[in-house]
Amino acid sequence: MRTVAVLVAEGHESVPASGANAVFGLRGDAGIYMCFLADTPELQSERQARILAVLSGDAEDREVPNIPLVCVLTE
Repeated sequence: MRTVAVLVAEGHESVPASGANAVFGLRGDAGIYMCFLADTPELQSERQARILAVLSGDAEDREVPNIPLVCVLTE
C-alpha cells in the first residue's frame, strides 16, 4: 500500500476507476494503483464537529482532518 502523495510525487497520473468501490486510480511505470477511502466513523465525527464549529464561529482554528485514502497496486 502507498499514499497518494508519494505516488503523485513519483509521477503517477490519475485515471478513472469504476470497479471494486475504488475512488480513482493512479497509473505509473509500476502499474495501476486503485485508491479507496479508508475513513472511520471517529474521523467523520471529528470532521463534522470541526466544520460545525467553524460555521458557528466557535472554532479555535479552521483545520479539518483529511479523509484518508489507501492505494493498492493491482495485478
